[in-house]
Amino acid sequence: RSFEVFADRLGRLDGVDPFPVIAHPEHLVSRWSCKLEDVPVSSCTYDMAYSYMVAEHIENIGPFLKKAIEIIKPDSAYWSMSPNARHPFTWVTRIVQRLGATTVYRKQVNALANDYPAYYNLSNDAKILKAINHMRLPVSRVDFYYLPNVQWDHYFPKKLRSIPHFLDRTILLRKPKMSFIFIFRIQKSP
Repeated sequence: RSFEVFADRLGRLDGVDPFPVIAHPEHLVSRWSCKLEDVPVSSCTYDMAYSYMVAEHIENIGPFLKKAIEIIKPDSAYWSMSPNARHPFTWVTRIVQRLGATTVYRKQVNALANDYPAYYNLSNDAKILKAINHMRLPVSRVDFYYLPNVQWDHYFPKKLRSIPHFLDRTILLRKPKMSFIFIFRIQKSP
């Protein structure tokens, strides 16, 4: 939503979403309903690319990272923000998915929770570095950031909200690499 406010200062904004049910934001010039890997965009097109709460849904990170790096110009960056694969919330999410209880969770706990599968492969610093090295992507720099969540109340019913707050205060803030929010920046080589 913040991009709507700054759209006139940012230049051209395009978007990709593999789920066609997501509404087409008015501030986008072009929007494709497909995987990033399938977007018909030439190499070195964008000054920046970003994904917000997308990376956790990427099963095969190699083709995704390759395309994200390919479409940005040299010395430009790809930014991503997602839940951290090391955080207990993501462990619980994976268990709920494996048990086939996502629908029950949506009905009983959080009707706004999406039902897209979450893999958390691209929400893991070690897997990102391994993929970049394995594919020899033209990357000059990679930065990782770990932040606590400030929106726990959105995910949990009132009776359970104290649990994630307690975990964050007592354990996770002392171990930043386990914080809930995982942000990374990949800079393309010049």
